[in-house]
Amino acid sequence: MVADLKYFDGNLARIDRAPSDLRRLYATAFEIDPTWIVEAGARRQKWIDQSQSLNIYLGQASGKKLTRPTSSPGSGV
Repeated sequence: MVADLKYFDGNLARIDRAPSDLRRLYATAFEIDPTWIVEAGARRQKWIDQSQSLNIYLGQASGKKLTRPTSSPGSGV
């Protein structure tokens, strides 16, 4: 298993013998939907007195993907 983790750069999603619940639990930052990260940040901001920093990781960045997380239907952005 250690050899597989090294071969796949720590990405459990590509290791078939890893249980599916562990693959979902230990997803890499690049496997999490950026829209979900932004929405979670917006929800928790209500309880933060100052401000928060938010990092979005895009595995294959492009101009189209960079505008998608910040705009939603009806937002005018």
